[in-house]
Amino acid sequence: MKRLSKEDWITFARALIVREGQITLETLCRDAKRTRGSFYHHFEDVKALRQALLETWRTEATDAIITQVDKTAGSRALALRALAQTVDHRFERALRAASLKEAEIAQAVEDIDRLREAYIAELIDDEFQIGSNEAGVSARLIYSVFLSGQMRAPDDMRLFTRGAYDWLLKSLASEKNH
Repeated sequence: MKRLSKEDWITFARALIVREGQITLETLCRDAKRTRGSFYHHFEDVKALRQALLETWRTEATDAIITQVDKTAGSRALALRALAQTVDHRFERALRAASLKEAEIAQAVEDIDRLREAYIAELIDDEFQIGSNEAGVSARLIYSVFLSGQMRAPDDMRLFTRGAYDWLLKSLASEKNH
């Protein structure tokens, strides 16, 4: 039997939180078909696993996307819209639900939301030159559409959010030209 890596345990934890809304060591070990000893080889406790899961989420679903968007030669707003569709929306929805019960998850979700919203505001201000106040308001609207799509249509975010994003980007472009 292949030895599980730290990343394998994080993958099992990710699936578990989507399926059950929480991570318990018993269920995690059962799903992984491994013993507690195998788990403890990589993590001190479930809290340490949860922290690693949240760090992985931030790296993959925020930091990597921002890095990729910043390398875009064309419209960064359009690049962000496309890359935002690649996020595991079911996982993020499950994390948001778990954040209602777990303070550590709630803080991580809040930190990610603030980071993403600030990045969107910066991107809008750079691209459309409408001022930081208006960019902040626009970023909050755009991010709210994203969150609404995650909650209501995690399997088809593109279709759910397309019209709203198109309208918001056209409005911003129009504002820039005035």
